[in-house]
Amino acid sequence: TEWALQEEIKLEKITNRDQRWFAWLNLIQSMAVPKISDLGFELVDVPEQIYKELRELALNTPLESIPFEHEVDRVGIEPHPRFLDTSKQNDNILGELQKLHEEWSGIPLTLSRAYGLRYYLNESTLVWHLDKLETHVVSGILHIASDPDQETAPWPLEIVGHDGKQHKIVLKPGQLLFYESAKLSHGRPSTYNGNWYTSVFLHYRPKMWTMQREDLSFMVPPHWAEGRNLDPSANHNAGIVQEVHDSL
Repeated sequence: TEWALQEEIKLEKITNRDQRWFAWLNLIQSMAVPKISDLGFELVDVPEQIYKELRELALNTPLESIPFEHEVDRVGIEPHPRFLDTSKQNDNILGELQKLHEEWSGIPLTLSRAYGLRYYLNESTLVWHLDKLETHVVSGILHIASDPDQETAPWPLEIVGHDGKQHKIVLKPGQLLFYESAKLSHGRPSTYNGNWYTSVFLHYRPKMWTMQREDLSFMVPPHWAEGRNLDPSANHNAGIVQEVHDSL
């Protein structure tokens, strides 16, 4: 695709070998993971009973009383977010939320992980990334609350859809964003200008899912370490993007 070609052009300019290898694996992953939906994401409203208890808890818990999130869970997020463990409340709604994800994706799913509430703080950013290939294939963000609200201080999730375009999505409380998180690059590169922003995160994988990140290494082309200085105006129908696509 045109998007994949442009990504290859960008990663060929990366001078650090480790960073270039990681970028190549991301490009291969985005091409190898099967497409599930037309655009790759969809924003929907959920019934109030699903998020009401969590919203009341978020609005009535003093921010300073909420501990900081463990280091291992916050890769790519600055500054350090806070984390309010709502496992008990989450358990009450996981069944209904899984049904919604299965209806959207059209495939039976296995829950990999559900967590929240994560509190992003003032001046937060989240780098562009792909989610974990082994477990985070179909994901959802259930937005709970923010201070101030999103009409006053919007903080969009940005995602590159199957159309190759970059979309900005502002979630309101009670809205659920379905997205193909292991396939589509996403993040929050803009700086958050509010006090706090909190959501529940849900990650699923198709039943019998076997794809592993390490299995993609053989698809990385031999020239990855040197770069090819691609000309974006040239015809690359026989380029590595097409070669990788044909090998899948």
